Amino acid sequence: MQANIYVSLLSILVLLILFFLFGSMITCRIKKDDFSLLLSINIGFMVYFATFEIVALPMKLLLQPLSKLSIMWGIVCLIVSSISIVVNKNEWVKSFRNVEFKNTIRNSVIVCIVLGALSYLITNNIQYGSSIDSAYYIGMSSSSVYTDTIEQYNPYTGVKLETLDPLYLILTYSVHNSVISMITKIHPLIAYRFIMSTVVIVITGGNLYNIAAEFLNKNKNRLLETWFLMVVVYMCGYSMYSPTGFFAYRTFEGKTILAVIVIPTLLLLLIRTLKKKNSIWDWYAMVCTLIGGMAFSMSAMLLMPTLISMYYIPVILSKNRKHVIWKYVASMVICAMFIVIHLCISKKVIQIKIL
Repeated sequence: MQANIYVSLLSILVLLILFFLFGSMITCRIKKDDFSLLLSINIGFMVYFATFEIVALPMKLLLQPLSKLSIMWGIVCLIVSSISIVVNKNEWVKSFRNVEFKNTIRNSVIVCIVLGALSYLITNNIQYGSSIDSAYYIGMSSSSVYTDTIEQYNPYTGVKLETLDPLYLILTYSVHNSVISMITKIHPLIAYRFIMSTVVIVITGGNLYNIAAEFLNKNKNRLLETWFLMVVVYMCGYSMYSPTGFFAYRTFEGKTILAVIVIPTLLLLLIRTLKKKNSIWDWYAMVCTLIGGMAFSMSAMLLMPTLISMYYIPVILSKNRKHVIWKYVASMVICAMFIVIHLCISKKVIQIKIL
């Protein structure tokens, strides 16, 4: 039991470092004075899962073993991390030298205490995660790990499926948790309810911080107080089907991540694009958010194109910014690709039979 705790804590740390390394590939290309540790981790979360979606989805469709995917993903992470360190190390050093250590240390301690307390309270809640959905996802990951397959067994009965479930076909979040479980040798239940729950809490807190910084134009005198107020208001907005309700009781589920991380990240990037902050790199981050968001919930196929349209169409019409039309079209094409794949398989135009 104690070994599982140490491995889980190490896994959380490794994931956050990977998010930072993946995110720095974009954030270090933005303005030099705009580099931020939290922004890099938040964007890195989406870049990481977008990359995983691109790697894992073909292997899932080709019925490859989970062990092969785990090895391949480890190699991809190693390559991307190495490139990020070589390419971005000078920018990290410059940013580190410009840090105001007194305020940074104070803010970091307060943020860590708040997020640590939230993580402890949520993951130790006796009613935490008690839902039919969690039984399905955790059961699916457990079946994948112990059979060395990628979602080819019924999580309730253990019977091998005739075809891949079309409802969850393009979702790879549960596959990622299976990979974590296979690499670390811990049970998928722990991977979901402790590792990913803690990661989601940290990323959500970072997202709120980044959004506050964007609205305050990085007014450091009010940033921490504003962030803390946002966290309090966010946690007080509880109802069964609100984002807060899902965040508090079903933190590790894909639909929760879509509500509390993916959509807010997309809104943050749209705000940054509107403010003309080197929007091409923010758009690249938005593309990663679109692709990565598809890994978590089928609802992303409807919500993200709608949100993008609500932003781009008024901007194109009212501000005569026709140069952004290609970004809007390209974003919609990316979303359409996933919708077409889903429709082709759900309508049995294409069938992937499991031998």
